[in-house]
Amino acid sequence: MRKALTLLFGILCFTSIYGQVNRIEIEIMNCLKASMEDKGEVLEQLISDHQDLLISEGLVQDGTPESLYEAFKNMASGKLIELPSKPFVQQWREIIGPEKSELNECQNNILQESDNNDSNTMIDFSNALLKILSNGNGLERKEVAQTVSDILNAEDLRLDYYKLSTFFVFDLIPTSAGVDYSTTILKSPTEDQIEKALDIEINHESNIICKGESMGLEHLEPVLKDYFEKNQSDAIIALKTNEKAKYRVYADVVQLIKHQILILKKELAEAKFKKSFEELNEEEMTLVNSTYPLVVIE
Repeated sequence: MRKALTLLFGILCFTSIYGQVNRIEIEIMNCLKASMEDKGEVLEQLISDHQDLLISEGLVQDGTPESLYEAFKNMASGKLIELPSKPFVQQWREIIGPEKSELNECQNNILQESDNNDSNTMIDFSNALLKILSNGNGLERKEVAQTVSDILNAEDLRLDYYKLSTFFVFDLIPTSAGVDYSTTILKSPTEDQIEKALDIEINHESNIICKGESMGLEHLEPVLKDYFEKNQSDAIIALKTNEKAKYRVYADVVQLIKHQILILKKELAEAKFKKSFEELNEEEMTLVNSTYPLVVIE
């Protein structure tokens, strides 16, 4: 997942020296949109839809850049804020397919024409993102959020360039404290366990096969939800990946499984204890974690 995010940030982030005259970020986004068949219409809808998701799940109060900036400020101060139920990178991959040669040529032209003496925010932000990526899982959510809020302001977040970037950052922020993502791998499963397991296969063409059907991540999500809800602590995922399958597809499937488990744990915490997951005591948290474990046959 992190490796894939590095590649995606490469589209948006640059470490070359260039200026911000007339907000070069706008020109960079124009390059990205121009490289798409629909000239960015679906991308604009994706940004709008993900912003609506953040609002509906209470991460931000409204669609203003001030609200998005406030979310990062709150996280930086230590306030617990839920993360999006659906990773932005997952949605990005479903629609983005820029022609790289065209995109790179457009970007290079902008860099050559820009003033080299006035750059600041983009370089600082690009370097900060690279630092976050290079630290792997070593950074706490406060540190990641502080990095964003120190460099950007609400005015920056009016630009699609930084909206996209911060949506990706949400995918990098460590998930809720206390969520048990440890995986139990059954090396010698019983016949009963094999029979109960939900079979997911990623074939040699990187297609996802579940219940005998080829499906995308958006269709796999409700299948996972239904299976976990019905089986709870008895749920087992039998994940088979062909050696020729793309790693990013495997990573996306694993990420989706973990996110679905997180959603169900949060729902159970609210339903059983009338609390958010972060507010549970140790005993309550153990019960919730044990109700939705991650057990895999590979």
